[in-house]
Amino acid sequence: PTYWRISSRKRPHNLYTSTKSLRELAVKKGYEDEISYKGFEFKEDNPASTPLISLTIPFSNWNKVAYKYDKETNSFLRFHKSVAHRDAYTGTQIKARNVVVLYAKKIVTNYIEDRQGSKSLNFGLTGEGKADFFIDGKEISGFWKSGSNSPPSFYADNGEEISFNAGNIWIEVVPTGTNIDVEKPAPKSTTETIPEGETE
Repeated sequence: PTYWRISSRKRPHNLYTSTKSLRELAVKKGYEDEISYKGFEFKEDNPASTPLISLTIPFSNWNKVAYKYDKETNSFLRFHKSVAHRDAYTGTQIKARNVVVLYAKKIVTNYIEDRQGSKSLNFGLTGEGKADFFIDGKEISGFWKSGSNSPPSFYADNGEEISFNAGNIWIEVVPTGTNIDVEKPAPKSTTETIPEGETE
């Protein structure tokens, strides 16, 4: 009763639930209704003067996600298969104020196997691993750490905890070794033109 399927999308991508339904189920099962954990760090916006153009994440040959930086909103506009990814309810393009690419070990399991023989995947999200952060039109290299019963914490390579811009954070989990494509603007030329008739 907590889940239902909609007819406008194909299985298995049409299974839905709601926060209300899940909270009601949690009460029936006697789950704790309060937990204590450390949240993320936030900061003021600080857009790059020369921001990156886009990043592309190749989940598979048929599923590529891209984010293009939008200077006006200091956000990353999301694209799926080169098409703007839009909210099904409002029709507006989805944008992320912060994008995290989290690299984790991919494990093929025997939990579920579909008619084509494809097996379900699991990702090791306990321990630590590499992460890339895209904030303010900038790329920051770093890593993540997580306990067995805690959300991940994020750090830059120098060990400082990552501070995010206020707003949504999209965490894209990819297999270790995935190469994402980051498009940056061409460097500005430092060559100056010498007026005719003059010498250096």
